[in-house]
Amino acid sequence: MKKLHLVLVAVALVALTSVGAVALSPAMAYLKSTAAVSCAATATKIALPVETPARSICVQNLAAVDVYIGGSDVTTSTGFLLPAGSTTAPTQFCFDAQTGWCVVASSTSPVRVLAGTGYSGR
Repeated sequence: MKKLHLVLVAVALVALTSVGAVALSPAMAYLKSTAAVSCAATATKIALPVETPARSICVQNLAAVDVYIGGSDVTTSTGFLLPAGSTTAPTQFCFDAQTGWCVVASSTSPVRVLAGTGYSGR
């Protein structure tokens, strides 16, 4: 009986202290996709398919090359890694921002971009 009480107390403590995931911004109300963006060995601005400021951006890597995502000063040392993917196992990274940049170690590599805004028809 004592063990059962301890287990119930432990479960209650875990339930009380667990924190749910919180979105960084409101949901993407309207989605727009764009042609592939060609990431280069220098920081390349991710062109967005929306006229108004984006709320969120998703970048998908279908190529067999690692891509790094970040700000205008992104490098392969400082960027957020979007590992190499394939058409059967793509990798993606979604983030709340109005723009972003990508870079690859050498040459160029395409990524697909999806952006969302809260404004109707844009």
